[in-house]
Amino acid sequence: MVLDLDQWARALNAKNDEDAFRAVQTIRSNLARCQQDLMFDVAKKFDFAPIKEDWVGARVRHALMDMGEALDTLYLLESKFRAHERGA
Repeated sequence: MVLDLDQWARALNAKNDEDAFRAVQTIRSNLARCQQDLMFDVAKKFDFAPIKEDWVGARVRHALMDMGEALDTLYLLESKFRAHERGA
């Protein structure tokens, strides 16, 4: 996977790697909180068994998996900025 750190820094309006690191860290933290809230709701409040074949239940499960993958990628991006791997 190729991550263009310069493009990410511009997208984040970061002046340096430290600013970019903090911005990505905030995004990752917010997404992790959303994932945790959704997981709690799915696990504790809803019984998806009766609707396991329903497309909505499947989309919720896929959303959780997608969030997990996004968190992994954001962590990788965060670690690259932390290590100052960008040329600027």
